Amino acid sequence: MSGNLLKSFISVVIMAVSSLACIPFLTRHLTPSEFGHLSIILMFFALSSAFDGLRPVIIYYYPRYQLKRAALVYTLGCLGWIMGIVAGAITASIMYLAFSEQLTVVEIALLSGATVIYFPMTVRWAILDAREKVGFTALSRAFMWLALYLSFVLYAGMGAHFYVYSTSLLCMNIALLLFFFFSGKETAGSEKVIDWLLLKQVTAKSKQYLFFQILVYGISFIDRMTLARLFPIAVLGYYTPQYELGTRSTVFLRIFNSVLYPRFSRLVSEGHDALVREYWLITTKVVFVFFSSVVWITVAWADVIVRVYAGPDYQQYSFVLQMIMFGVLMNLPGYFASLLLNSFGDFKQQGKFYLFGLIVGIVYAYPLVKLFGMFGASLTFVSMHLVDVLLFMRAYKIIFGFYSKKIFVIFFYIVVVFVVLVKVYCPVSGLMLIVLYGLIFKKDDFSIMKKIIQSNCKS
Repeated sequence: MSGNLLKSFISVVIMAVSSLACIPFLTRHLTPSEFGHLSIILMFFALSSAFDGLRPVIIYYYPRYQLKRAALVYTLGCLGWIMGIVAGAITASIMYLAFSEQLTVVEIALLSGATVIYFPMTVRWAILDAREKVGFTALSRAFMWLALYLSFVLYAGMGAHFYVYSTSLLCMNIALLLFFFFSGKETAGSEKVIDWLLLKQVTAKSKQYLFFQILVYGISFIDRMTLARLFPIAVLGYYTPQYELGTRSTVFLRIFNSVLYPRFSRLVSEGHDALVREYWLITTKVVFVFFSSVVWITVAWADVIVRVYAGPDYQQYSFVLQMIMFGVLMNLPGYFASLLLNSFGDFKQQGKFYLFGLIVGIVYAYPLVKLFGMFGASLTFVSMHLVDVLLFMRAYKIIFGFYSKKIFVIFFYIVVVFVVLVKVYCPVSGLMLIVLYGLIFKKDDFSIMKKIIQSNCKS
């Protein structure tokens, strides 16, 4: 696992640096209106990082079907194409209804085609991940992202038409599909038959998880979609750099999920439930300490960061970065709740909670954005991710058997810390955060961390 973790970390650095380095060039070579147009394409491009498709379900079933591996691969491949075609049609309908004034028919067709290809690509990606080749797939996707962002920079410098950007996204998904297919081709064997019982089981599990993923996608983009519908496209152009800068930090959360999930799923299938719970708890604490520190630094220096990153014209909107970073911190519990629930094969809980969050978000997104503009959009983003805290508490109750009152206390304490950070004095909030770090760790946690590190070094 340590090799996969290192490769995944390198891939995260490549993806984060490439995307973050691309946007400052675009904001300085495109007008806010042009960048707002490109932001709509970037919303669907983010699908490639936010949407796992069938991946968690495949990783769950793969170690449980060792004797039917060939039938499993072929069945999943067919299911991926079917779901891709359906998703492509839905994507085309949504984009036409929501963005027909901003996007041409050619752009909508190209983005829908990228969606069709994305599903079978995730099947091949997940099969390799299930064989614990997470580092290989992560690096492959990272270098493809790098090439894509470099092409965006080239197009902006050339003044290319926007449909060229959509074409690049489609080509990236096709290239990854072919690369993953040939890289994992030996797993399929020669037995190309559909296992109908397996198809029924996987479809049932997939529906639950795909429903959850669609809700996550809606929650993640409802702020920008509403902003694009209610205000000139230039407003979305001013909003997006801060949004991208803040949300790109979540790639560090996804790396832990992508690496730990195959290992946790295998341990659960072997009956090591207690070990998974122990490892999950300490990993959550460590990542929380690291990530909350990153958020604190970003919020404290948001004004300077936005001026240097996006340019002086965007500096007056640095409050968007502060709000987005706080929302991302609220999103952290959702990542680890999903990791825990998926490892134990529970794909239902996420959908229930995110459905509630999306319904509530749809109700108040319009009035908030209408009244407060970009601040209302960022406030919508923060408030909808509060559902991640509730999901975390529910996951803890299901797997550990009881509710933890500490989760409530930590949540409200974090809110106070960031209110103090923004409104009062930075050093005071920093000291409050350090005190929290000291309280959440126990003496036994350090021995567990040592055991995990030693285990990874041996593997």
